[in-house]
Amino acid sequence: MIFTCSLVIFLVFILYSRRSPNGLTKADKKAQRPDNVLKRDFSATRPNEKWLTDITEVPCSDGKLYVAPVFDCFGGEIVSIAMENHMKKELCIQAIDDAYKSRTPGSGVLIHSDAGSQYTSDRFKKLLGSYRAIQSMSDVGKCYDNARMESFFATLKKEKLLWSKFPLRIALITVDRETFSPF
Repeated sequence: MIFTCSLVIFLVFILYSRRSPNGLTKADKKAQRPDNVLKRDFSATRPNEKWLTDITEVPCSDGKLYVAPVFDCFGGEIVSIAMENHMKKELCIQAIDDAYKSRTPGSGVLIHSDAGSQYTSDRFKKLLGSYRAIQSMSDVGKCYDNARMESFFATLKKEKLLWSKFPLRIALITVDRETFSPF
């Protein structure tokens, strides 16, 4: 009887204590999404073969900062990083544009992201088309499809930002642009 009661309490605790998803991804249900070409294969045989990108939010005392890096699967390097006080498509466009300017990889780079409206926007797709990049996209809620990028965000937040005091967004932008400047 005690075991049954404990099990019921445990199940009630699990059911009511689950956090609701608080992700940033807001999909545009009308937009056509490209296929998931990456399919969780984060290996690369050469630089600029596969890039990952996403957006994360960093709370600051004067508001939120949105960070959009571009990650090269070959060496685990951050190719570029864009930061703003908004998470509009311009943030993602800036990150990809900076990555191409710093690396000049040529055509055929596979660029994988989640299905956020920023990445399904016409302007973002046109930018990738102008670079002759191959767009790959996860479905909404499939964080494992972009696990390497999510892992970078976790490391960034736990090891770099958790114990640091960045009261102002501008201070964080200055420090991180120096820290994550392209190689």
